[in-house]
Amino acid sequence: MKIDAERISGRSGTNSGLGIDQLLPEQRAVKSRMDERLGAIISRSEGAVPHSLLHDALFPGRRMRPFLLFHLVGGSDIAKAHPEIDTLALGVELAHRASIIVDDLMDRDIVRRSTPTFHATHGEDTTILIAHYLTSLAFRFFSKLPKKIRAEACQALADAYSKMCVGQLADVGGIPATTNYVALFRDTVLLKTSALFELVFRLALLVRRGLVSDCHLAIWKLGRQLGELYQIHNDIYDDLLASAVERGAGGNERFTLSLPVCIFLDNADPADKSAMLQAIYDNERASGSHGQLVRMLRCPSVLREAHVYAGNCWGEVTRTLEDIEGLDLAREIRDFAIWLRQDKCWDQKVVHDAGY
Repeated sequence: MKIDAERISGRSGTNSGLGIDQLLPEQRAVKSRMDERLGAIISRSEGAVPHSLLHDALFPGRRMRPFLLFHLVGGSDIAKAHPEIDTLALGVELAHRASIIVDDLMDRDIVRRSTPTFHATHGEDTTILIAHYLTSLAFRFFSKLPKKIRAEACQALADAYSKMCVGQLADVGGIPATTNYVALFRDTVLLKTSALFELVFRLALLVRRGLVSDCHLAIWKLGRQLGELYQIHNDIYDDLLASAVERGAGGNERFTLSLPVCIFLDNADPADKSAMLQAIYDNERASGSHGQLVRMLRCPSVLREAHVYAGNCWGEVTRTLEDIEGLDLAREIRDFAIWLRQDKCWDQKVVHDAGY
């Protein structure tokens, strides 16, 4: 069966898949469920780790990855009868939260989504130790899984951690000289953001079918592709849209090797490219001469090229969905892809409001 690209783009008016209105209640239910379970983890710490530290490390959060896992295995109602799904979802979220606080520390970010980052509040030493603690909790939860999926689930979690560490090590080594920064961006995202999405897909296959086999490589590929798209749309919003609308020109901005910045680097003249790379190296805030870089980064041509890149990636998702049509999880993955596309369509409104 041929999958209609319009359905994946969220522009179709048919009822061929679940859209954002149908899946929002499920997302909210999963978020509430995870918040309750994470709150219980904090309560059970019994003073071994201060509650305030765990709270700041685990809250707030959308619980997107647990939501994806719950949806792929059949929804929260099915999960109620299978406690191991809760365990898997908690492990995934703990791994995600550990990766966030380490990433913010290494990037020296002081704000994430209008909230002070963990290391900005509690310091670097505490951040490193809490990240280790959350990682240990994730593996501790997985160690309690049923024997038939325990080893494979722990292996999948370890693989995800390995990929994220390799991606972070690439950042430590600095930005290599290249003529294709967009390709560098993609390589890094596939190691970092996509690693946890791929993990969720592997765990869902374990729950649905038992041990993972080679015939499911296309489904793993979709996990990587959707992880990349999730990062792409966040970068477009953070660099080109939220900054212009929410913070205003010349706001408190830090340059990172995001998709818009990579597009800028691939098209900039040598002087502007050198200035942008220096700003990334120096972790500079947008002020003075760097304000000019912000204005160039937010130009319409960069925004258009970023959206073209995202559109091409959605085309890859559509083609991969065609490859798995009829396989286990195909319908659930298609529905999530539609939901993700619609959930990210706020960018069209922000583009209009920003005057681009």
